[in-house]
Amino acid sequence: MSTSVNSLVDANSSMSDIYSPLAEGEIRLVKLIAGSGRPIRCSPIQTPSAEAPPYEPLSYVWGSEKPSRETIWPLYALRWPARDRLLWIDALAINQLDLDERNSQVAIMPSIYSGSVRTIAWLGGWDAGPLEPGLWEDTMDKLFARISAPNFVNSFDSSSIAPLEELQTEVRTVYQLVGIEYWTRVWVMQELASSHSVVFQYGRYLVEFEVLRSWLKWLDHCWEAGGGYWPVNGTLDTSTFLQGIEVFRTVQLDDFVPGSVGPDGGLLDMNSWLGRCCQLCHCSDPRDKIFGFNNCMTPGLKKCFAVDYTKTVPEVFAYSTRAIFDIMGNLEFMNKVDKWARPDADSSYMLPSWVPNFGGRFFEAADFTQNDTPSSSQSFYEVTDSGMTLRVRGQCLGICERVSDAFVSSINTGVHGSVADSGKFATVFGHLKQAKASLGVQADSAELQSFVRTAIWPAKTPIELEKMQNLIARDDGEASELEDHGRVVAYWLNHHGQPMFSFHLSAGLVDDGDSTREFGIGVVGMRPGDQIWSVLGLAALVIVRPLEGEGHFTLVGTAYSGIAGDKFEEIFRRGVDEDISLR
Repeated sequence: MSTSVNSLVDANSSMSDIYSPLAEGEIRLVKLIAGSGRPIRCSPIQTPSAEAPPYEPLSYVWGSEKPSRETIWPLYALRWPARDRLLWIDALAINQLDLDERNSQVAIMPSIYSGSVRTIAWLGGWDAGPLEPGLWEDTMDKLFARISAPNFVNSFDSSSIAPLEELQTEVRTVYQLVGIEYWTRVWVMQELASSHSVVFQYGRYLVEFEVLRSWLKWLDHCWEAGGGYWPVNGTLDTSTFLQGIEVFRTVQLDDFVPGSVGPDGGLLDMNSWLGRCCQLCHCSDPRDKIFGFNNCMTPGLKKCFAVDYTKTVPEVFAYSTRAIFDIMGNLEFMNKVDKWARPDADSSYMLPSWVPNFGGRFFEAADFTQNDTPSSSQSFYEVTDSGMTLRVRGQCLGICERVSDAFVSSINTGVHGSVADSGKFATVFGHLKQAKASLGVQADSAELQSFVRTAIWPAKTPIELEKMQNLIARDDGEASELEDHGRVVAYWLNHHGQPMFSFHLSAGLVDDGDSTREFGIGVVGMRPGDQIWSVLGLAALVIVRPLEGEGHFTLVGTAYSGIAGDKFEEIFRRGVDEDISLR
């Protein structure tokens, strides 16, 4: 039985009345019923993906979690008058309200596109566009009449450079094409690169992928041969066109070559993903900044960025930030946050200060100074049954992973049989050696270098790191060479990945005033019974003290400052009279 597509757009319609659950290995195709006029009618068809009849997926822009008007308009141009057509359209083929189905179907989208006859990339154009209707239609008619010629692709070589004055029509047309929203979509790379064949459609006009790519390359060649100046002669504002052509030069169509991304093709590494995500792409669901590239990534990255729409935006961004730390082994991408930040970018996700806003077009760091509303007079943590999300003044700081005692029994450093002087940080050397031993890291193993680089702050030069590595590997190193009475571990890149090391070391760095008993890391006034909380992805451990009543704690401070640095310390100092909760 066919269904009016308009019923899916109706806010009162229920998808559960239209869709049946998909079995494992099944996909849902959309049969576009032949006809003309209104309404557009379609029928869902469930089929095992391996046995699916020939179909065409649609790559297009859509702007909400439910099917929208953007979904309907292409169907008028795609519908055949006398024969039904099988399509795969994500907004209609996936029950967007069923998160399990959504997760599983998004995960197999590359195989859906690669298993199709061809992919239709809908560029828009159902209306006349920003130019006058007559002029726009005339321009597109002339363009497509020329680039549809059989020998058009073969005409692009260094000997066929056209004078720029003869390309004014192309100048206007390319400005229209490169300025459309389609090229900024997150999903474009995965959809087109997973496809064996692609045809672009703008209104009633169609052009093959290779033809469009060759034409744009030729125009770019003419641009360079002409000295980088288009003599538009007043037909188009020069500054506006230059802005448009820069978009064209940013959107490298080679990135979207069919078959270039997949099991046998080139895959995105972390740096290329970060660059594309930050500089180019838009999406209606901010989580798609992560999920939309999942199947374009190397296997290791793909595992770290698994599609899961049950997670909130802060959760997805926090887990992803942690994964980036672990994979890249450095914080370089965080150093670009300030450069990429845009004041008008959406910061409504209540992200932790250490998590970039992947949801904007550029990265930005959440600003805690925006929510400075007073709260109750007692600073406390509260644990509820609804989860383990650490919040300060309503802003999400992260997800609590581990809890450990802040103090342990007195630790002998093994260096001259003594511990650090009262009131000072203990000898780093002794505790690193003890942590190394407790983790079973062998002196002659590759793990030792990783261990040292993880534990030592970035201010140390490579030579000092190598020296530290050699000293830790020996049993007769001198503690005096390694003492530091200030920043012990200012950057702890991977403490959440090695909780044994993290908590073992943190339990022996600050003397509590009684060297005969116990000592720990952190703030003045710490005492036995205090706890260290490790927050997911956060390069700073939180010190809390249990209060009377289950699940309530007073805030003592932070164990040390990490990537959040002084801002995080300031938050906690300012938060003495504010509510802090874990929920």
